[in-house]
Amino acid sequence: MKKFGLLLTTFMLFLGSVLAQTVTITGKVIDDKGAGISNASVQIKGAKGGTVTGKDGSFTIKVPQNAKALIISSVNFANQEVSIIGKLT
Repeated sequence: MKKFGLLLTTFMLFLGSVLAQTVTITGKVIDDKGAGISNASVQIKGAKGGTVTGKDGSFTIKVPQNAKALIISSVNFANQEVSIIGKLT
């Protein structure tokens, strides 16, 4: 099983506007070679809601302002938790 932690090496968060106490996060899930991973699951830790990455590994998700982390999972990769604390301002 490939190590999923490496695919987040260049994981980038772009914050959108705050609407009704939510923040929009846009990012890309990649493998250790920088290739986007399609159909990876991106879920909000401890809350309902999630999305799936597109063909190039990109995603957009609205999270509550008090969200602490995203959980990334995909077939053939170990699950990865990505902290978003301090990035939602």
